[in-house]
Amino acid sequence: MVTWVRANTLLGVAAVAWLVALAPAGKVGKGIAHVVALTSAIESVRYSRKLVLQQTRFAAMRLMNTELEQIDLTLQTRAQEQVLQEMYGLQSTYSPEVREELEESLEHLVNEPAAKHDHETSAYTSQKLLYTAVKKLLETGKSETYIIEEVLHMGGRKFSEGSKLLRELLQLGEDKGWQ
Repeated sequence: MVTWVRANTLLGVAAVAWLVALAPAGKVGKGIAHVVALTSAIESVRYSRKLVLQQTRFAAMRLMNTELEQIDLTLQTRAQEQVLQEMYGLQSTYSPEVREELEESLEHLVNEPAAKHDHETSAYTSQKLLYTAVKKLLETGKSETYIIEEVLHMGGRKFSEGSKLLRELLQLGEDKGWQ
């Protein structure tokens, strides 16, 4: 295995040989020192290139291994989430037609004026029906944001008011034990 120590040693030999060539010596001594200096410098560059390539490969392998570990972890997490969804029944069991019908009935409840009934009974019934429809939409996988914006029509500046209304409705349903 090529190491940086070997490359640096060759570089040191080249520097020493160059200094010897500059010292007062005979022509033969200076010639030999120049040859040794150039040869050592060339070999130092060759070893350095090998080391750079080797370290680049190792760095690339480390990065690829890290990425593979992250992908493996992601796949394991997704598999566990899927198992949990299947185990706790978080997957929607409603067909698209049923889901669409639930959404339409909920929108109808919100948009249509109630018939002339006793106000207290009518409000109670409307709230219960709205609560039931909202719970069904949440069970089918619709988000609270969807319900606030699309069903209650309280998006934009009224979003926080719609969020509060939704929380109050869900709390009222839980307090009254509506199913």
